[in-house]
Amino acid sequence: MAKSRPESQRLLYRCAGSLISPRYVLTAAHCVTNLPGPMTLAGVRLGEVDDRTDPDCDLLECADPAQDFLPELVTVHPGYNQPKYRHDLALIRLDRPANITRGCTAGHEATGLSRRVHQVPVGAAVRAQGRGPYRDCLAVSQVVDYVSPICLPDEPKDYTGQKVTVAGWGTTSLGSGGSSAALRWVRLEVVPALECAKLFQTRANVTLGEGQLCAAGKKGQDSCSGDSGGPLMRPEQAPGPAMPRHVLLGLVSFGPTKCGNADVPGVHTVVSTYMGWLLDNIQP
Repeated sequence: MAKSRPESQRLLYRCAGSLISPRYVLTAAHCVTNLPGPMTLAGVRLGEVDDRTDPDCDLLECADPAQDFLPELVTVHPGYNQPKYRHDLALIRLDRPANITRGCTAGHEATGLSRRVHQVPVGAAVRAQGRGPYRDCLAVSQVVDYVSPICLPDEPKDYTGQKVTVAGWGTTSLGSGGSSAALRWVRLEVVPALECAKLFQTRANVTLGEGQLCAAGKKGQDSCSGDSGGPLMRPEQAPGPAMPRHVLLGLVSFGPTKCGNADVPGVHTVVSTYMGWLLDNIQP
């Protein structure tokens, strides 16, 4: 999400999120409330891959321009931060429906932009996954939506020990002070809930509970500052012959001050816990 300071009117991208319907983005509550100083939520961008190029191109093709939106309505979970760090999620209603765009399946040979961004999991994050021209796909089965609502979980599941993916534009190295210009992702593993709860209670006096999930990677691999609100996802096979689609399991919430510490996992808000609240607050 873009946040601006009134005195400069300069947009600063400070958080991420996931498109869950053509009009709604799901993000962390701390990304949209109690912002520091004069900073305000100014907008949402979809379809971005690399901030340094506009449009995003490879040798043969260029993607459509990124889509920019104004926040029409922001709905923060009423229990946010009660107790500390809990219920960290919020809905942003866009001022108009997102334009769904299509591209070639990641990892397949094609002449479109998808070759450049093949490492990005299919889904939809704010400033999210790139898009390639699908006319060059080798088969219909290789056509996927790149700017499209990500799938939501249908029921709670235990993912302990399972691999998950986090994507975003957050800080890539300690001390760099800045976010990544290009969309990146990292594979993490879900940590046992009891083990993680004991760790945070002992080290930070923070009590974790239902609706929170911990995930960690190898040393130096983690979500970090700027990734807040972004998706924690995993591919799930839908019934029938359809390709697996990424399901939004969680939202990046908080973690250790020093990112990439293999001994201290990051904490994520579990989406399945809040499906009732989401459905109650999403309008056509």
